[in-house]
Amino acid sequence: MIAETSFITLTPEKIIKINLFKSEAIDRLDSIVCDLPKYKKKFDELIVNFTVNDMLLLMRTIYRDPEFICLRYYRLYNKYFYEIEHLIYKYITCR
Repeated sequence: MIAETSFITLTPEKIIKINLFKSEAIDRLDSIVCDLPKYKKKFDELIVNFTVNDMLLLMRTIYRDPEFICLRYYRLYNKYFYEIEHLIYKYITCR
């Protein structure tokens, strides 16, 4: 008996949405990492091997950093985190 397997077919529209999600999320996180250079290495690794879990882990690490709260643009960056979370939600639900 042949076991059934399911294949995920990615339409061009889905591929565009996924790439758009990644670029928007990375762009917002890049603004934050510019003010916190100690996370640059982890951020560069995220760009090379992007996963939602790694992005959330990096966001959580930055959010818990006391230096983050002291940043001049803390409120704006906090808004960026909310926007990234919203993008992740849209990304997960469109798959």
